[in-house]
Amino acid sequence: ERMSAYLIPSKEENSKKVVIIAHGYKGNGETMSSYAKMFYEMGFNVLLPDDRGHGQSMGEYISFGWLDRLDYLQWLKKIIKRVGPKSEILLFGVSMGASTVEMLSGEDLPSQVKCVIADCGYSSIDEEMTFLLKHHYHLPKYPFY
Repeated sequence: ERMSAYLIPSKEENSKKVVIIAHGYKGNGETMSSYAKMFYEMGFNVLLPDDRGHGQSMGEYISFGWLDRLDYLQWLKKIIKRVGPKSEILLFGVSMGASTVEMLSGEDLPSQVKCVIADCGYSSIDEEMTFLLKHHYHLPKYPFY
């Protein structure tokens, strides 16, 4: 499936610092623009992926980070190829994006990944699904989940 991302090159020439920013539920790379600006001002190259079923990326279903973590492994390979083997990568996520980078941290990551920052990830998929049913669809957990 086709996956989409925005790459914002660093304002510093030949910067090896890269941040990959993971967005939250129903967001996309563009919704993370304030974080992108902050990291850009710190001299980072910024990658803003659209997760499966979000933004310009394909996919009918939202996997709440589980399948997205595998997509991010591919993004890591592309970034390392583009920026070089001496790149220093920070994984940053908010909300569902935080859970995505947490799940990604359990994979065999390249040595270029130096740091993972997860801001406000969900604690369990059960709690997340129950919350979404109640607050977005006004439905009870049983019999829908």
